[in-house]
Amino acid sequence: MKNLVAKSVQSSSGAATAPAFTIPVDGRVYAVEVAGFAWCSDLVVYGTATSVGVLRITLPEDSETGQLQHVSLHEFHHDSRVRCLAWSGETNLAEVPRCLKFAAAGADHCVRVYVHTGPTEGGSLEVHPLVGHTDYINDLSFGGPDGDTLASVGDDLTCRLWNAADFTPLACIASDGPCMSVCWHAEEQYQLLVAAASGTVTFYNTETRAPVSALHTGVTGLAGADWSPLDSLRVATVHDSRLVTLDVSRLSKPETDQEVHHGGGQKVRFSRTAKQHVATCSLTQVKVTQLGVHQAPLAEDLMAVGGISWHSVLPYLLAGSDRKLVVWRVALI
Repeated sequence: MKNLVAKSVQSSSGAATAPAFTIPVDGRVYAVEVAGFAWCSDLVVYGTATSVGVLRITLPEDSETGQLQHVSLHEFHHDSRVRCLAWSGETNLAEVPRCLKFAAAGADHCVRVYVHTGPTEGGSLEVHPLVGHTDYINDLSFGGPDGDTLASVGDDLTCRLWNAADFTPLACIASDGPCMSVCWHAEEQYQLLVAAASGTVTFYNTETRAPVSALHTGVTGLAGADWSPLDSLRVATVHDSRLVTLDVSRLSKPETDQEVHHGGGQKVRFSRTAKQHVATCSLTQVKVTQLGVHQAPLAEDLMAVGGISWHSVLPYLLAGSDRKLVVWRVALI
């Protein structure tokens, strides 16, 4: 287990950010997720064509004078290319027994829950496959009343709920089109958002399995959606080239609708520290839009973008790429 210092590089675009760091990894990264909990905000999981890797990172308060430290904790085999990842709130390395728990969805249409307990070097690993999807899985999210309900959505027109404590299926919710994104309400434990490629965002009560309401973006080709963790009335969606934000309390029309990528928008994520910031990515570009101000590319020449994820405590954004993770500190404009 090596403790390394990440390389610092200046953004080629001159965007309104501090210098970025890069963390070298083996293989092309297809998905990345920073743990979204204060007690394990320094953990990052990333997925490649054959493995999932877990890092522990220490980010500086000031990226212009500080350095990013990172330690590789684990690299686990994965049977197929990783498409998406999610951390469980059961993860905790500060208390005994130490536990790492996350889910990975592969190109083989299977969800696997990884549970590693015990010391970092050594310990015990269990991998639990969750079988049910019949097509590509596009997103995963842990939540629910116990924090250990896993939601998964895919091209098979379903949202599936799993008990990640005993690794059994709980429910299958049918959709009228491919489901691209899923996320839980930050405070109301039974509320779940499911976004479909048709451009419809539906809110479900997972206790009754019934839809509560729906938002219509008016734009088809939805590739990703997110529910703001800091403002539960705001939802963002990314389409082929456009970012749309919606106010849940006003179901009739989008709040904003603007072009962010020249085709191929894939993911959208609200910042966990600044509610004005929304990150989007295509295969070759990452952008941050400060709502009400403007948008800026963070790295125009970044190739093979494999997912984006915000740090939960500090204003940093991570993106996967070819043989590296890229990190930016994003300041308010």
